[in-house]
Order: sequence, then C-alpha cells, then structure tokens
Amino acid sequence: MKKSTWLLLICIVMSISSKLVAQTGNSLDERYKPPANSVFGSKSSNLSHKKNDYNYKQSLSFPTLSLARKEISIDYQFRLAPQVFGSLMLGVTFGDDYVEKRLTFSQFLEGEEIIIGGKPGYHLNSFYYHTKYQSGFLFSSAVKLYSFEGESSSDFYCIRYKFVSRNYELPDNMGTYNLSNYPDGTSFNTNIHYVAFQWGYSWCLNLAQKKFIHELSFGFGIKLSKWDQYLDVLDKNNYVIGLKKVPTVKITSLSPCGFMEYRLGFGW
Repeated sequence: MKKSTWLLLICIVMSISSKLVAQTGNSLDERYKPPANSVFGSKSSNLSHKKNDYNYKQSLSFPTLSLARKEISIDYQFRLAPQVFGSLMLGVTFGDDYVEKRLTFSQFLEGEEIIIGGKPGYHLNSFYYHTKYQSGFLFSSAVKLYSFEGESSSDFYCIRYKFVSRNYELPDNMGTYNLSNYPDGTSFNTNIHYVAFQWGYSWCLNLAQKKFIHELSFGFGIKLSKWDQYLDVLDKNNYVIGLKKVPTVKITSLSPCGFMEYRLGFGW
C-alpha cells in the first residue's frame, strides 16, 4: 500500500477517535454531574459568600459583667471600615462600686484627721464610706480593629475611653460626731476617667436569620480619679462644727486599672 494511502487512513482514524472521545466526555459530564445542592454543584458558587452571613454594619450589645460594678449600659457599635468599628456606650449607675471604694478611694482618701473638740475624728476615707449613694451615669467610646471580616469568629484589639460619675449624700453623723452643718450642700461627687487597651474574642451565631454576638475581652490601662474636697468649718473656739465643700478644687489621683468584659448583643 502506498505511503499516501496510509497517511489518509491514519487521518480518518484520528478524526473518528477525537469525535468519539468528545462524545464520551460529554456523556460522562452529564452522567456524573454533581447534584445542584451539593458543595460541588451549582451552590458551590455561593461558598465565597458564605462568610457574608456573619457580616453586620451595626450592633447593640449589653455588658453583662458591669452589673457587678452596679452599672447598666447599652453599647452601640458601627462600622467605619471593613475591619474597623466605632463604639459609643451610655448607661447609668444604680449603687456603690465597692471595687472602687476598696481599691481607689480607700488608698487615696487617706488624709489628715478631722479634729472635733480637740479629739481626732475620722479619716476622709471613713468619711466617704459613710456616704449614701444617690445617682450616677457613665459614658464610653472606643475604636475596634477585627482580625477577620465577616467571619463567624475573630479576635480584636480596642482602645477605649470610659467616664463614670457618682453622686452621694453626706451623713449628718459619723459615730458620735455631729457633722450636719454643711454650708455648701450635702452632696459628694466622684468622677473617674479610664483610658485602656483591650484584647478580646468575638463570635457570631446565626439563629432564625438573626446575628447574635458574643464578646469576651480583657483590658488594662490607667484611670484618673477625681472627687470633692472639703474643709473643716470651725467655730470661734476652733472646734469643727461641719464641713465646707471647695467647689473649685478636686482631689485627683492617677493609678493603673484592669478589667474583664463580656458582652451579649445582636447585629444587623
């Protein structure tokens, strides 16, 4: 058989083979096509958007552990950038913060004794312990940076400022001493400013198409404490007959602080 004839037969065979292979491949594609609801099927294109299920632009959360400090507040969080959120928190106090009484004011309210009738009276910290809580409020702002965007969980870093103010009523008596003469009123005020760095972990749960948020964080920083200053009111015999508030002067102290927070909330 001539060489040209062999070449013609080879070309015909190759042409037929290529068509058979193509048809077989198409039939296999149809036969073994993944189900539409499988991860390899038509829904596979949605996998890249799965993390968006946890995306939220705003949230409201409730700091639960602050109840132990006699504080109740709501924290509103809003997106500034894909992984950056701002935070504003408003709240009220509903009692004494015994932590501050023991760790802050008990340390810095030590001062000269009140001399009544030539006898030593109470230190200023004891004077503070005898006050009666009246009212108070708090405010906080923060900037948070999350490690991941739109994921079900992420750690974050935060810089927070917090201000807490409490008002007290002074007692008429402390022990056997009558201190009912208050020329400038009977209120006693404490203000505390916190600036702290936080590290925490946040996770989001999708339940009934709602985004429920949990956050646990730890922080450390500094706090500036301020409270009212009082002077003795003396009679003509230099006996203390009361206390007088100095409205233009605050006792001030600077000290370290540390805290832990756990928040519950929802996002949208």
